[in-house]
Amino acid sequence: MLNNLMKGGLSITVVAALVIAVICFVPLVALWCINSLAELGGSSFYIDHNLYNYFVVFVAVFLVRGGSS
Repeated sequence: MLNNLMKGGLSITVVAALVIAVICFVPLVALWCINSLAELGGSSFYIDHNLYNYFVVFVAVFLVRGGSS
């Protein structure tokens, strides 16, 4: 019984770690897309990759994605 509980707890931990990894990965991909499109368009601006900018992009993605309709 304890062995089955530990396996269930481990799977919950793995799922939680994957969700956190995806949440951290979204701002990185968004900034990469913005910077790549700006470079392809000939623009001279570049958004730095730092923790504050990741937070701002995460909030922007959250707002753009919206909720259920």
